[in-house]
Amino acid sequence: MARYWHADKLIHFLVGFLIAENISLVTGLFTYGLIAGFMAGFGKELWDSRDGGSGFDFFDLWATVVGVIFGTLTFYFILQ
Repeated sequence: MARYWHADKLIHFLVGFLIAENISLVTGLFTYGLIAGFMAGFGKELWDSRDGGSGFDFFDLWATVVGVIFGTLTFYFILQ
């Protein structure tokens, strides 16, 4: 179970990172990357909270948000 838990959080981190970085690169605005990443993470957890879903997981959202922040900072500092 622990191995799955770590892999799941890593996937959330990486997806958040990639969404934020790619949206930032495409639009040229890091704020759009932040917004898109947060919305994707929160939307995914809302989807999981529906009947038959795995339930809203704050730690999944947290892992996604950390990835979004790192992705956005990577984009921001590359352009400086």
